[in-house]
Amino acid sequence: MKQMNKRAQAAMEFLMTYGWAILVVLIAIGALAYFGVLNPNKFLPQSCTLSPGLSCIDFAVYSDGVVIKIANGMGSDLNSLEVGVENCMTASMGINYIGNLPNGKGDTYMMFCQLTAGSRFKEDIFINYIKDDGSLVHEKVGTIIAKVENMPKAAEYVCKNAHDADNANSLDVFCGALNNTYNGNPDFLTEFCEPFNYCT
Repeated sequence: MKQMNKRAQAAMEFLMTYGWAILVVLIAIGALAYFGVLNPNKFLPQSCTLSPGLSCIDFAVYSDGVVIKIANGMGSDLNSLEVGVENCMTASMGINYIGNLPNGKGDTYMMFCQLTAGSRFKEDIFINYIKDDGSLVHEKVGTIIAKVENMPKAAEYVCKNAHDADNANSLDVFCGALNNTYNGNPDFLTEFCEPFNYCT
């Protein structure tokens, strides 16, 4: 009987000694999870990978779309080039060369998406083109992984980039041709361009 009492006492002492420490650790972990410190999105590696010959110079995912800078290292000019991102509403022909990408040059492509700020974004990138010395359509596939930044900057960025480059043609495409293609929205010009004073 005395031996059982000693064991019970030892068990109680163990719980009293280490139980509080375990409880404090559990509370701390719960608090960190509650405030998002342990959110895996905070540690999400950001990357943009394309097939050999094309490279992602820079990229960003905003709450209103995806912006990617792509450089051509294929050894040939690319024509009829379009860049799209899975689950985004529009493809892009670029804002400087508009459908063409000379060898050794880069351009910026924007695809509209309605995204939730702070969420994890992982989608495929599709690039269709025809080589300057050919007639067949080719497709390259890549992947973009990023955290959605809490700012609707995609449309403003593209307008400003074209405006700064004094590229009226790309502004015409961005503010005119897309007017009837963005999600069937006839107010594209008003909604995305005029607020930045680039298309008035």
